[in-house]
Amino acid sequence: MHGPYSSNNSRRASPGLVAFSSSALIRLKSFLPPSWYASSPHKVRTTIPSGFVDGFPGWVVQVALVIDGKPKASAIFAPDIDLLYTAQEGAGAYCNGNKISVSNTLNKKNASICTGFPVRFNTQNNDEMQNFWNLISPYAKVRMLGTAAISLINVAKGSADVYTEQSIMLWDVAAGIAIIEGSGGCIYSEKGPHEYSLNVFASNKPLFKYH
Repeated sequence: MHGPYSSNNSRRASPGLVAFSSSALIRLKSFLPPSWYASSPHKVRTTIPSGFVDGFPGWVVQVALVIDGKPKASAIFAPDIDLLYTAQEGAGAYCNGNKISVSNTLNKKNASICTGFPVRFNTQNNDEMQNFWNLISPYAKVRMLGTAAISLINVAKGSADVYTEQSIMLWDVAAGIAIIEGSGGCIYSEKGPHEYSLNVFASNKPLFKYH
């Protein structure tokens, strides 16, 4: 099966995809065996976050292992607050070694939603803006936290209830998706309009019916 997280290049050589995002320095690669990023069957993606460059708090370092279109393991480290989130398929999700779980909020009127405007979002398009308003207005609280990863880990630990975003890039959400699933949450994703982009909805089980 060719899932939304996999790439044609990595699929031809290997079922594994390694996706990096928001690395403080490109030399983050030095933490992995050289075979993972040099002459390797894996695909490695590295980016430097604008929040880090601009001195804006809330940037993270994250890594995800995706096999056959599904995140199997991941880690997200938030240096500003010294929190490390990890997950592995079948082993749960953890923050600094303590198990985390999603909330038990039952309905939108009591729920908080995390979202954001992707770079390509056209704020001048009235239809797009109206669709966005229709999406967020039923929720009690709307939060924009600066990065998809931080939004996803807040849903995973129950501090928020829902995360959704359109046309978000794979490397921005792969690690968080594994952590959501490890914490008992649910994920819906579909391929977005751009290469490696996804439309994503993440929540606890009671709210997942609204995706």
